[in-house]
Amino acid sequence: MTAAVSENDKFSLNQEQNSRLLSCRAVWEEGEDEERLQRLRQQEDDAGTLLAIARCLTETDFANGGRMNYTQTLLFLNLVRALAPNPNLDIRLLRRPDEPTAFNFDLHDLLYGSAALPVRVRHFLTRRHAGAQTALQLLCAVFPTQYPLLSRVGRRALALTPEQTATARLDARERFDLPIDDVSDSDPALKLLTEVVIYAEIRRVLDADDYVAVYRLLTQGVGTRPQPALRSRRHPASLPRISGSSYEHGNALVRENGEDLYTANQSVFESGADALTSPAIPIPNFATVRTGSLFTHIERSIAAQGFTFPPLLIRSLLLSLQTKPFALLTGPPGTGKTRLSSLLAEALTGSSDKQFLLLPVRADWTDSSPLLGSDTPSSAGLPGTPFLEFLHHASLPQNAHRVYMVCLDEMNIARIERYAAEILTAIESPNRELRLRNGRTTRMPANLFLIGTLTQEQGSLSIPKRVIDRANVLRLDEVSLRDSEIARGEAERGSPTLEANSEFTSEIRQPAFLHARITTVSAARAKLGMLSKDGFDLTRRVTDTLADVQDILQPHGFSVSYRVRDETLVYCANSFEDQGAGLLNIDNSEDRSGNLAVALDLQLLQRIVPSLTGSQDQIETPLHDLLRWSEGAAYPRTARRLARLLSRLQRDGSVSFD
Repeated sequence: MTAAVSENDKFSLNQEQNSRLLSCRAVWEEGEDEERLQRLRQQEDDAGTLLAIARCLTETDFANGGRMNYTQTLLFLNLVRALAPNPNLDIRLLRRPDEPTAFNFDLHDLLYGSAALPVRVRHFLTRRHAGAQTALQLLCAVFPTQYPLLSRVGRRALALTPEQTATARLDARERFDLPIDDVSDSDPALKLLTEVVIYAEIRRVLDADDYVAVYRLLTQGVGTRPQPALRSRRHPASLPRISGSSYEHGNALVRENGEDLYTANQSVFESGADALTSPAIPIPNFATVRTGSLFTHIERSIAAQGFTFPPLLIRSLLLSLQTKPFALLTGPPGTGKTRLSSLLAEALTGSSDKQFLLLPVRADWTDSSPLLGSDTPSSAGLPGTPFLEFLHHASLPQNAHRVYMVCLDEMNIARIERYAAEILTAIESPNRELRLRNGRTTRMPANLFLIGTLTQEQGSLSIPKRVIDRANVLRLDEVSLRDSEIARGEAERGSPTLEANSEFTSEIRQPAFLHARITTVSAARAKLGMLSKDGFDLTRRVTDTLADVQDILQPHGFSVSYRVRDETLVYCANSFEDQGAGLLNIDNSEDRSGNLAVALDLQLLQRIVPSLTGSQDQIETPLHDLLRWSEGAAYPRTARRLARLLSRLQRDGSVSFD
């Protein structure tokens, strides 16, 4: 039996609630120029996100039974999450052993299934981490004029009465044919569909084009004027964020009364207006690009420029950036640190000047203003520096699948903790929120990478341990003037082999690099667990190795931090392709144990050894003990570096990072 609901019993909002909604819309439409510009950007970003979602489904022919692979599924979830924060729209939804196949089936059933909507919803809600917000957000992403995005803030501000909620529930029963005798009021599908009824009325009062617009209006604060310092618009990250928090990206145009606080090549930057009106670029199909082939192409491209870097250095730098978007290059002058950063950007982006920014650090950088702008709010409220301009363009939706790389050259010519503290903090924070000096906030997009070079010249400053602890430190000690085998092979061919393949363009290389990475410990453990076989537990090997190092170092006042442990797990997981081929043990990529050994050797060299500094009394014993252990455990790179440190210690009486 279906509950009968008369026209007079239809759900509606009272006069006070209607007034709050209309007041909210008036504020949205009549705000200050800056606020209106921010909202215009939000609308354009939303339109671009919805277009990208539709394109993702179209390219896989999902409505007609096509399937998304694992990478495409994560991309889809990331795009959907860009519409509204939702920590469950990530790898949490893909925890079953047969994923992403099961999720593809459940998602197709939810969106396009032949059963009635309540049945489809009820089935989808049986998945772990799939509540009403997640189900409605997926529906809204595909059908934005039919299903709402939930806003708890706006919903609470309306203060619906129990009678209104009961009426909405009865309305939902009638509209979706849910008999009272068969479906209780606590039924999760009924609760979700009740929200559909309530939001339909909210949309009618607001006269909004779709439910994404309704969400924006509600989240600005019902009936209250937004503060001038609006949060920046959220839009798709360039990478499916595999974690419990969504990336949210700043999108503010950055300029302050036309005054540059730091002079740089302004041709790097497009005008903000042109960027805002640029059409969304469809993400090319990169599903067939193997990470190993991508790394090989980058190595060949760099070698073709006449540079021979140590074996595995380029691959380790790529893995370091995939693990965490901040890496340090150190070594004597002339070893190619700065050039390597530009060559890497060129090989990835196809020689796009607009996607690489070289910022030479200056000795007079005593605070963060050269990077993050003035601490005095301007009348326009738009601070401007080359770094923020660059960040802005990386944050645009049409650039979400492109790589943007910044090189902070000679970072230790000034005190890093003074001018880069906010940036380092933003990189560490879950939502990557970056606080500017004028009190505003923006967010560092996931497609923005920082490489810092460290000079060993006289006058350079020491590097704080907390900076070393936050990055992979790759050392360039020697210059090889002989062409490598790769370079000689490329000279014979005339150009990099893969560059001749029209299907391996820069527009494919960039999303392939971005989407191949894993960024969280949970995802790393899951991947390493999936690749473990025949009693060989990759995760256990990593943690046991670090525990052995901890046992050696801790009695002498040194230790392995939780951060280093977690990021080592992520690095090691990234050192394998999805199907298990190793990226570091090139001669035998199917030897997973051998690949993991190389990854651990590089991580000890890049994360543990740089922190071992002190006088002979402090450091000699732990260096000796760690050297003996690394030789026995077959970590040759670490052992060679430790032997050099001991030689220097005996000569100078102390060892310092620089």
